[in-house]
Amino acid sequence: NSFLPDGGGESWKKLSALTFLMGLGLTLAAPTAGGLVSTAVGASSSTNHNLDSPFATISSLGSAVVSKGNRSGGWGLLSSSLATLLALTGPLELTERKDTRSTSSHGKDRTHLLRLMIFSLMFGCGIAWFVSMQSMSEEEFLPVFLVTTSCMAMSFFGTVASVLGYFLELESFGEVEEVMAVWGGAFPIFLFIAGVSQFVKEADHPFGIGGWLSTYLSVCALVTFGFCLVLKARSTKNTITRGKSNLSCIFSWIFTITILYGKYGVAGLDVNGDVTRVFGMPASVFGTVIAGSMLLALEGEVNTGRSNRIQKLSASQSKAKHPFGVNFDKLQHSNRFAPVLAGTALIFVCASLHAILFRGAGWFFVGSGDGVATSHEDVFAAVYGSSSKLDDVATLAEKNLIHSRVMVTAAKLAGAGFFTSNTIFGPLLHLGGLVATLPSLYLLVSYMWNGQKIPLANATLALPLNLIPILLCRGIPTLYAAAMLGGIGGSLEVLSARRKNWESNMQI
Repeated sequence: NSFLPDGGGESWKKLSALTFLMGLGLTLAAPTAGGLVSTAVGASSSTNHNLDSPFATISSLGSAVVSKGNRSGGWGLLSSSLATLLALTGPLELTERKDTRSTSSHGKDRTHLLRLMIFSLMFGCGIAWFVSMQSMSEEEFLPVFLVTTSCMAMSFFGTVASVLGYFLELESFGEVEEVMAVWGGAFPIFLFIAGVSQFVKEADHPFGIGGWLSTYLSVCALVTFGFCLVLKARSTKNTITRGKSNLSCIFSWIFTITILYGKYGVAGLDVNGDVTRVFGMPASVFGTVIAGSMLLALEGEVNTGRSNRIQKLSASQSKAKHPFGVNFDKLQHSNRFAPVLAGTALIFVCASLHAILFRGAGWFFVGSGDGVATSHEDVFAAVYGSSSKLDDVATLAEKNLIHSRVMVTAAKLAGAGFFTSNTIFGPLLHLGGLVATLPSLYLLVSYMWNGQKIPLANATLALPLNLIPILLCRGIPTLYAAAMLGGIGGSLEVLSARRKNWESNMQI
């Protein structure tokens, strides 16, 4: 500072720190940042892949990552990281500045909107670029362009809403609602634009590797869940902010569940004809349990005394104009796991119902077929393909193992659905098993949500019904998971009711 007047030394310190951090980030993101180094030095042969990345010079794994296609998603991470650093250090400060150099005669920050737009472009579009490139970098140009543009637009609007939602006062929260209304209106428009890629060429499954729908919904899920967390982290809240936060959380959870079951189905049988299991459970069942934790971000209406009354009074007019939101009056810290349990049970029941009534009908996939293996020929074609190239013994053995595992799963599912079963007995049996799980699940969710005492006789009578799907309906994994959830939860419910009865009798 003694050599550079007006705080120039501090500016250079910030610049040097930013340069160092961006250089470090570039090094770490190099495997996903494309081969610009090789382009600059004119390395075009496959023997010069080691010049593409610092990782490739010290590790054979780095060389394999770099040589796997032209992945440039890492530049999106670098853009979002740079935007974050610039926002923290001051050049892209997200709050309104109070100094006289940047304010107008009316006291408004003249560059606040510009800084917000630049940050949203760098951060939001950077995240969308990373997700799109990592998912669709092997696809042709036109589908990648359509999907990436749609994802970047949705991420841009979501970033603007998140920044405004965190920094604006409650009196000005209507601006956030306007931006979110724009986001909601743009969602179906850009969904249609991204979906055009399904028809411009012989496209793969929309939820498969490089699928346009899974990529688009992934970005939207990240945007909505980020908006939920931002509103949850506000220092001042009211009914409107909590309603918008809960609505965003629910939409993010729905997007995640859609991606999960679109890719893995109800039994972990993915679109590539393989069965994916995690800890012995189908990926869809395990993913449903994990995705349920997102619902822990839901907030209830908590009475905090005088400050809460002031917030409700200040936002009463805005609430009358903008009532759209999801509010939970009974959600508290004591029953915060009730939405997780209710959401998980609901997905298990809906997935089982779909497998029984609609699977194989071909009503839900446009332009790609149903994607359901309903016979031995379908499974054989999905595993072995139509290639005439001879495989070695190890590859054939691996394919034979995959075929056996997939065949068992597909046969069980085929026998449980009305559109895929050769007889009506199997679907009716599974439908009866699904109905048998409903009483226990209903009593369990009611007990968790309301915290009221459930009649012991009702819980005891509903508990044995879960044995029907556990013992007889093993064709649908989500139905088995719903029965296990109802059985274990119902058992704990019965034990809790008996313990409370025993304690009340001891007091008498």
